[in-house]
Amino acid sequence: MRRILIDECINPRLASRLRVVLPGDVVETVRELGWAGQRDHILIPQIQGRFDVFLTIDKGFEFEHNLARLSFGIIVLEGKEFLWHYED
Repeated sequence: MRRILIDECINPRLASRLRVVLPGDVVETVRELGWAGQRDHILIPQIQGRFDVFLTIDKGFEFEHNLARLSFGIIVLEGKEFLWHYED
């Protein structure tokens, strides 16, 4: 079982879709956990040891943080369909 966290800037519909296609995994969002608005230096320690994967659209994340020190993987998504304000 993987524990997946979706960043607040990603459309929350992705969480619903992932829960359907990955029924054996735990999928949560930053918003659901009440962590919205937190800066990375506060968010990262909360993710450490609790999640296996962090999904974000923050293209600078891998350059702003020492990835070797993180206990979770980072997936940086690209495309307007992942944005929070995107409309179908």
